[in-house]
Amino acid sequence: EIYREVAHKASHKSKRVLDTLHARSKLSHQYALTKSADGGRALKVLVAGGGPVGLRAACEVAMLGHSVTVMEPRDECSRLNVLKLWEETVADLDRFALSLIDGHYSNGRDARASTSRLQLALLKAALLLGVQLVIGPKLGSLNDAKGYDVLLLATGFNRGLLSKFYAEKGEHGQPRTAKAHDTPADPASDPTSL
Repeated sequence: EIYREVAHKASHKSKRVLDTLHARSKLSHQYALTKSADGGRALKVLVAGGGPVGLRAACEVAMLGHSVTVMEPRDECSRLNVLKLWEETVADLDRFALSLIDGHYSNGRDARASTSRLQLALLKAALLLGVQLVIGPKLGSLNDAKGYDVLLLATGFNRGLLSKFYAEKGEHGQPRTAKAHDTPADPASDPTSL
């Protein structure tokens, strides 16, 4: 929808970015509709974490035609880590037109990228795809995800958060109150427990 509104007003480079994202989104959306068990109903997806993994996942889900919201507690892209990008990751980001959005997201020679630069480039792509960004609140409870069909955690490993979710979920998916003497099983040892 954004594509139709801005494509004719865009510069040549911007139009190439929009064309690439639009074509990829169109293919992904067609695939999602043919594979969806419920006739193609768009899901409301909450991505907790706006780092490179969360933003890349949000972009992919948005291209499948779903409504995506990213919840990120930080209000700036300021991480100084340098990531070594695998060959397939670079190929994926290139197919995704990231080099058109920010030609310097990686140094190119030895496939290294600043986390903040990569995050910023992915944020631009996510916003172009209609992903909503909520800055400030931090996901602290399953109640924070009410109203969403899917919760995707991209917060890095956080045993405390997983234990809290596990305790809230309870047996058979029913919420329960955690008691001080409760010691839930380690959710990391049972990936089906969440």
